[in-house]
This record gives sequence, C-alpha cells and structure tokens, in this order.
Amino acid sequence: MNRMSSSLVALLACLWLPAALAMGPGFEPPDPLHRVGVMADRLGLTEAQEGQLMALMNAARVESAVDRERAHQIRQQLEAMRTGFDAEDAEELARELGEVVARLAFTHASTRARVHALLTPEQQQRFEELRHRREDRWAHFDRARHRDYSPSD
Repeated sequence: MNRMSSSLVALLACLWLPAALAMGPGFEPPDPLHRVGVMADRLGLTEAQEGQLMALMNAARVESAVDRERAHQIRQQLEAMRTGFDAEDAEELARELGEVVARLAFTHASTRARVHALLTPEQQQRFEELRHRREDRWAHFDRARHRDYSPSD
C-alpha cells in the first residue's frame, strides 16, 4: 500500500467508530496525534485547527474508553455462554451492550459533527471526497468477503 493510500485509510478510519466496533473486542482507536497529523497533511489544516482537533479527539477517546471496555467485557461474557447458555442473562447482557453501543455511536456522531464544524468549506468538501473514495474501496472488500462466505450447516 502506498503512502497516500495508507494516509487516506488512517484519516478516514479514525472517525468510523461503527467500523471500529465491528473490529472486535479490545479495539483501541488510533492515536489522536497520528489522526490529526494525517488530517493536517490531507486537508491542509492550520495550526489552530490541529490543536482544536487534537483536544476534541483526545476528549472523545477518553469519553468512550469506559464504554469500549464494557462492550469488550460483555462480548466476552456472551461468548462464554456457548456452554451453559442462560437466556435471561444473555438477554440482559445484549440489552446492556445495545445501550453501550448507542452511547458510543452518539459520541462518534457528535465528534464527527464537531470535526466537520472546525473545517473550512473547502476542507469539508475534500474530506467528503476522501470519505467517499474510502467507502468505495471498502465496499469492494465487503463484497468480496460476502461473496466468499459460505455458511456451514
């Protein structure tokens, strides 16, 4: 993967919490310093914007840390139920996981909106172009993954 592709993936992956959640237990979002650096490179951020984004992303990372850890714990508990399944406990854990994921999704959406507000109209447009390119590229991998998937009976 070339430098531009690597940078683009890092830039856009940093703001996709749902994808991060899908990556599984214990996922830790990329370091804000790296994310802001990539954004500065790709979007031409000012020093003031870099500082504001760094503060914003650090705050979001801290805010979501407890929920990310709890989601990991719940997934482990549910996985452990493959032997000795208890429907009531599983349902309660599933409900709690839904609440945790909802909070994480809210934090993600709020952070994305605040990031967007810090960008100039030109930077917003460039960001959207990069995001669409990333989505198109990842859609190819999703199609390939689903095409290769064959459930076992």
